[in-house]
Amino acid sequence: MKGGVNPFTRVLANKDGKPVFAADTLTEEIAAWRDELDGPVRIGWAPGFLGDQRDRARRDLADLADLITANAVVIDHPRTILNGLAQEIEDGTHDAWFEDAKA
Repeated sequence: MKGGVNPFTRVLANKDGKPVFAADTLTEEIAAWRDELDGPVRIGWAPGFLGDQRDRARRDLADLADLITANAVVIDHPRTILNGLAQEIEDGTHDAWFEDAKA
């Protein structure tokens, strides 16, 4: 995000007393905040957490808005996500993130 807003707080929801990943909520939030996103939405999600929901989320996000193939959403192991982001920062890909905003 370009600012300090986190629109993704409702992506994990409660259904029948159990946590569920709400792909439709994520899709709508991405559409609403597209102009404030600075790169893909990266979701660190280890296999096995929340059962088969990880695979279902990938399918839903590909079906709902083609966000996976468009590289607007990346779902991978948290370690892989963080290592990739760290490498991008080290390579200078995100230097602008560390600059003071121009008034």
